[in-house]
Amino acid sequence: MERIVCADRTLISLPDGVSADIVVIGAGPAGVAAACAGLDAGLSVVLVDGGGPGIEAVPDRGLVEVRSRDPEQWRVLVGTDFHALRGDGAATPKLRAPTNRHVFAGYADAYGLREDDFLALGSLSGGGLSNAWGAGVACYDADDLAGFPVALAELEPSFRTVAARIGISGCVEPDDAMAAFFGTAVDVQPAPDLNENARRLLARYGRRPPPGLRLGRSRNAILTRDHAGRQGCNRCGWCLWGCGRKSIYSARYDLERLHGRAGFRYIGDAFIERVLPRSEDDGMCRAVGRVRSTGSALVVRGARILVAGGAIGTGRIVHDSLGRRGRPIPLLTTPAVGFALWMPERFGAAAEPQPFGLAQLSFRLTDPERADGYVFGNIFGTDALPASELVRHVPLSRPAAIRLIRGLMPSLLVANLFMPSDHGAHRLEIRADGGIDVVGRYDEDGFPAKLARVRKGLARAFRRCGAVMLPGSYKPTIPGADVHYGGTVPMRSAPQVGEAWPDGRVEGLPGVHVVDAAAFPRLPAKPHTFTMMANADRITRLVARSLANGDASRPASPAPIL
Repeated sequence: MERIVCADRTLISLPDGVSADIVVIGAGPAGVAAACAGLDAGLSVVLVDGGGPGIEAVPDRGLVEVRSRDPEQWRVLVGTDFHALRGDGAATPKLRAPTNRHVFAGYADAYGLREDDFLALGSLSGGGLSNAWGAGVACYDADDLAGFPVALAELEPSFRTVAARIGISGCVEPDDAMAAFFGTAVDVQPAPDLNENARRLLARYGRRPPPGLRLGRSRNAILTRDHAGRQGCNRCGWCLWGCGRKSIYSARYDLERLHGRAGFRYIGDAFIERVLPRSEDDGMCRAVGRVRSTGSALVVRGARILVAGGAIGTGRIVHDSLGRRGRPIPLLTTPAVGFALWMPERFGAAAEPQPFGLAQLSFRLTDPERADGYVFGNIFGTDALPASELVRHVPLSRPAAIRLIRGLMPSLLVANLFMPSDHGAHRLEIRADGGIDVVGRYDEDGFPAKLARVRKGLARAFRRCGAVMLPGSYKPTIPGADVHYGGTVPMRSAPQVGEAWPDGRVEGLPGVHVVDAAAFPRLPAKPHTFTMMANADRITRLVARSLANGDASRPASPAPIL
């Protein structure tokens, strides 16, 4: 008898485990995309997830009001444990927001992570890392898919399906220089209003676009109009800490809706350690793990198992199931850099009365050394940014840095940029005890030169737009701080053991498919989450078609809804 933890945390006993057409491991963006696609195709679905808590609630008053009137504001902005002041090397302040601390809790311990020059982040909470992401979305185009055994035409229907469900805002052609870059196959809501600094920067760009630079409105998984029970953005300013209106998409919103659908079951508080391929006896695969809170055994059966535990977690499950401990496994990231732009004409300006904390503008800079290469980045206002995020980078005493930043913030924009995964040589390895060692290394020959080349190109381009890159602000982050991971079980046209076929099937594990970014053979600089969700939708629909054609056994009578 297996004891199963349900969504309400109660324990029940079931004979022979739980079974379904498909078992999905992980409730992040890829996992819920797969679950939705499976149910849409008429399959029964069991979703197995760590089920930990998501973000904490933010105040129901605007950020400006709390900052100006609430003497207890430090509890939310800094945290009672001073969480916001911790220097973890992460590229985004969302990871230091106290309200997001539970998103990452327990992940490193669960996987036995040891890091060498790498920041490995993940989540066991419902919704996964989408509880604390930047919400940037983009469709990979044909050039981005070079090296993938998947054509753009195969993904386009899934792009439209996912976009209609999650809600996206941005601009379309011909109104915006970045619209084609983000993809034109999906419908978008209007973009949020720009703050004054971003508006002026974009206007200057429009009058005289610098060579090699495209600058336009960001495309985000954020609503500006009500959609599917979620409210449009009202510019309350809490974007970094969480959104009480559910304007910023999180996979946990889809997870909440899945609970009401026939054929869906959810097992929370679970940690899957390995998967067993299709058995010749009953044609079923098995996900084997434990209940986190009790340590008791857990077995879930499915005609197919779809793994969506994040590139690190998925890599660990797949390679450990194949008996590949002690072997180096490539891990992809998109190297990240942060920098600040000062607009002299705005020095001494007042702060925005209704700040917006997500990306307002995005850019693409062509790499002059590679005709097909580019870097991608986002530009943010500082009105919704904690001053500590800037003070921590100023090489002055704390009092002097505070005075400097206080005077500069209304005239500043801050930015990040991402490079393709080509420059990384990172790896993970499963130890004999089942834990994971992650080692971060960049290409020592080409990477420093590219950093310098990109800095020079960006500084020159933005200077023509009236913005000065602050000296010393251009700083690469520790490997992994981008939190864009992939490639641990890459799709190939002719995969080796431990790699995947174009439909996500893992070579060596019949009946097991990988549906998250672990399956990506490379990561362009472009945001990958939306394409990952579309690929999960595509793979699941292929699995449904295969099951309908009788290519694998289906459980005769799935266990009752939990």
